[in-house]
Amino acid sequence: MTSSSFSLFLAVIALGVSCVVLTFFLLRLRGLFALSVREQSRLQQELTSLQHTLFPLADELKNERAQRSSVEHRLTSQRELLNWLLENASSAILAVEQSGRIILFNKGAEDIFCHGRSEMDGLLFDALLARTNSENQESSITNTQQLLAHGADKPFRTELLMQRSNGEIFPAEASVTPGSIHGQKIFSLIIHDIKERKAFDAQLQQSLREKDVLIREIHHRVKNNLQIIYSLLNLQSRNTTDDAAITVLKQSQNRIKSIALIYETLYQSTQLERIDFHAYAQSLLNNLSRAWQTTHVLTVENHQPPISLSLDSSVPCGLIINELVSNSLQHAFSSEESGEVAVRLAKSEDEVLVLTVRDTGKGFPEAFNLESLRTLGLRLVTNLTKQLGGTLEFGSDGGALVSVRFKEA
Repeated sequence: MTSSSFSLFLAVIALGVSCVVLTFFLLRLRGLFALSVREQSRLQQELTSLQHTLFPLADELKNERAQRSSVEHRLTSQRELLNWLLENASSAILAVEQSGRIILFNKGAEDIFCHGRSEMDGLLFDALLARTNSENQESSITNTQQLLAHGADKPFRTELLMQRSNGEIFPAEASVTPGSIHGQKIFSLIIHDIKERKAFDAQLQQSLREKDVLIREIHHRVKNNLQIIYSLLNLQSRNTTDDAAITVLKQSQNRIKSIALIYETLYQSTQLERIDFHAYAQSLLNNLSRAWQTTHVLTVENHQPPISLSLDSSVPCGLIINELVSNSLQHAFSSEESGEVAVRLAKSEDEVLVLTVRDTGKGFPEAFNLESLRTLGLRLVTNLTKQLGGTLEFGSDGGALVSVRFKEA
């Protein structure tokens, strides 16, 4: 019921009641009706009943009118707010029919595409798409056109190259949401101009590539410098006849080589901050086998999934492996027997890493005491374990067994 018809209805009711009451009293005063007391009483009751029926109805209609006015006011406020949001959005907001015709757009669309309101009204969405020789662009256009033509059931997002009225082509991100109004398929499109974001991403990617090149160059130079030191020690050992001095020089060479291998692995890897432990440990054992010219079997036990270590953990672990394996090769086996030295890195459920080096030699002596040992190698192992923030354990399992437990920072 409209506001004018509602007012007319109230007026009719009020006029009807007033006429009935007025007529009754006029007739009584003029004596035109000779009504009995009973008839007068009955008529009075009917009039009272009619008042009791009509007046509450009038109050109810009045309340309904007040509620309707309040709802209309809220709807008007919401409509104004939605229009304000639509017109002040920086992104382009479009409503597109299934045929591709634009039926609604905001000021953001006018600003982004540089079209006037009269130009945008009724324009086909295809007219906003840039035509290039890019396969990605043609594929995106085809997919978008098919989704609009066949009526996508779910919202989707795509990137497109779009074109302003002045011919400028720019990258855009379009969020498409399907809907239906009065049985007609409608698509809402929110389009963002991502030209600046793409430029920033390209600049960031370029910076990352330059950083990768720089880090690789640093790793390469560190490895080369360590190789120079290794070569100098090698030349020194060739000019030395003292067996003890030669052994010391060889141990120093192996320590330097264990560090150089880390930087060589990082230089050759796709990751510049972490190294694959198995590949690195295998290279380290191969180097120790050549350095000590041993026939003993040196192996790295596999762990699934593979474990990678950061540079801060790799250097101490590499030096620990170098010292323990070298110690086994020098002291665990007699000259006649052939033995095995195995290296393993495992991860427990609480994310604790356990580095284990074991051999099949004669094991540690019964009176073995780490604190009483004065060898540089084992002192290095102790200090490197502290550097890792870990704990060091010695045992026997058919030979010597050394475990280092630590957590990566």
